[in-house]
Amino acid sequence: MNTKKGCLLFPCFDTLTGAIFERNARGHVTFACRECQRSCNSESKTSPETPVETLYFQKISLLKPEFNAFSDGVKVIDCLKNTDGICKQSVVILSQEEKKEAMEIEKQDNYENIGIYSSLTRDITIACAHDSLLRPPPMPVVLLVKDREIVGEMTCDGRKFYEGVSECACVFPPIDFPEIDRFGENIVSASPGIMLDKWLREKMKIRPTDATLLIGLNRMR
Repeated sequence: MNTKKGCLLFPCFDTLTGAIFERNARGHVTFACRECQRSCNSESKTSPETPVETLYFQKISLLKPEFNAFSDGVKVIDCLKNTDGICKQSVVILSQEEKKEAMEIEKQDNYENIGIYSSLTRDITIACAHDSLLRPPPMPVVLLVKDREIVGEMTCDGRKFYEGVSECACVFPPIDFPEIDRFGENIVSASPGIMLDKWLREKMKIRPTDATLLIGLNRMR
């Protein structure tokens, strides 16, 4: 795993090139990624003030990921429909055009939802809804970031700062979805912003009390 010195775009907070979120010995969430040669050799100029969203899209423009045909879509759908908390009638695969439209909608919400951007740049993106029976997410759904450093997280009790920092931005990271690990790789999930949530609700049969969710994954290489 590399450190800040390895990549000019670190941290982009995306897991596409093997990055992971983990807790260190002090219980703090950290981000570490494999060295991406194209990113390291780029002439991109970044500063601590560069928004994480900007870094993410710079990384995508460098990697230029191509969408690969996904043959196990039906199996993924069936698995999700049998997952506790996922609303069976809501699970749909977004077309490439729908993914482009969803991306533009999310960008208008003016916060760094890297999880949604990551979900929409995978080979297949699935939209669904869930209720309170879905198991808790395996990591914080909101990270508190200052100068591109993770300085805390959102918990059920509110903001939890690691080192006494009081000013920060909120970043919504990609979240693992382990129930479908056997079907693909680079699996991510995320909750959309207000505008994209409304757009998704118009497309799917969702009860007012349920929440929308995007899940993205790549074909096994």
